Amino acid sequence: MVQSGMLVWGRIEDGRAVLEPAVRVTARPSLPSRAGPYRLEGRGEDGGRLFGLDFAPMETAAEPTAAKHFAFVVPMRAEAAVRLASLHLVGPGIRTSSVQALEAPAVTATHAAAGRIALRWDASKSPMLLVRDPVTGEVLSFARGGVSEVVTGRDEVVVTASGRAARPETRVRARSR
Repeated sequence: MVQSGMLVWGRIEDGRAVLEPAVRVTARPSLPSRAGPYRLEGRGEDGGRLFGLDFAPMETAAEPTAAKHFAFVVPMRAEAAVRLASLHLVGPGIRTSSVQALEAPAVTATHAAAGRIALRWDASKSPMLLVRDPVTGEVLSFARGGVSEVVTGRDEVVVTASGRAARPETRVRARSR
């Protein structure tokens, strides 16, 4: 059943863990199918645990020594999502944490080359934007760094700021240069 949730994802590569920015989504929950040696926790500002997942990351068959990936959609209502202050990952030889942004940035969009929209935002408020087609919902980009171009034939896109902003999703209409 499709419901509100938080996309939490990352990888373990060369003995180092990378936690990608969490993003609020409406999707089917996707939780670990089996326990494993890694633990991912979401915590509130008070340090209290909002969720905890034990899992084994996925290895690619082509390169079993390459990065190991994980991605989960944790069921989470909006009231809980705004309380998610940090993510913590521990496992064999690794320990890392990330802080979740509190404020969604203002996003501006301009028409770039034909069939492209250029996006600009304050990456300190949201390091990543999930950019989707406003009609189909198709993911167009995981835009990073405050500046990005997306390929679309439309004049607007839907952007979802990473982190825990109270209103992370907005429609953005491109203006002429």
